[in-house]
Amino acid sequence: MYQLSCDISFFASKNLQEGLLAADALHINNIELSHFEGKPLETCTGSQVEDIRSALIDHNKTIVLLTTSLPVTDAAAFNELLRKSHLLHVKNIRILLDHGAKAPDSQALANILRMAELWNIGIVFENDHNTFFRDNQSMSAFLSPLPEHAGLAFNPAEFVALAKHPFFHVFYASNLKNRVRFLRLNDTLYSTGAPTALAGGNCEIKELISILLSRSYEGYFSIAPYRQLSVDSMLQTLNEYRTLLKNL
Repeated sequence: MYQLSCDISFFASKNLQEGLLAADALHINNIELSHFEGKPLETCTGSQVEDIRSALIDHNKTIVLLTTSLPVTDAAAFNELLRKSHLLHVKNIRILLDHGAKAPDSQALANILRMAELWNIGIVFENDHNTFFRDNQSMSAFLSPLPEHAGLAFNPAEFVALAKHPFFHVFYASNLKNRVRFLRLNDTLYSTGAPTALAGGNCEIKELISILLSRSYEGYFSIAPYRQLSVDSMLQTLNEYRTLLKNL
């Protein structure tokens, strides 16, 4: 019902142990990562993957979202990434979209999705106002034909950047409600784009949380250091999220 995840990419990219300690401080066991001490997972050696696995076991952590910048046309690298992700019990891989680029090659993407399904790993795309995957129309056109294990990380701040209401203009009318795997817990202002406390800006985060829970949401509420690159800022977001839940 209340599945939380935390993005520790900033901390773990420098030192995995530092990232895991950040998650420990938040008391959140579902983590999101991109690099492991500066290296993408597909380039890690077998012994490095074992070290990562041991660290995850020691800290009782599960990688629920791993971000990759690999192009979908690099099937060999993706196969290596998926194989090593399976060893680490990674639940989902987010394919990072290039800014200004068109949609990924459809045939290459279909191949990646088939590979991911064989490994029982979900594929996630996140809306970004700098990419083609930026509004309800483009997101629906892209995701609707894809199989069910292709999901969405819904980032309300990216819709605010387009001067759209994330709940009333996008989510409410969307046919992608069942595709949401992650809701980014952030809030920003139309006027300046500046980050604010949860429910203090224009991201309509309270409405988004409420409607997802009313739909028996089984995905994750994702906490990242969107205000400051610190554990304290994530703790602040976590406390604000708990207050919102209690007042729903």
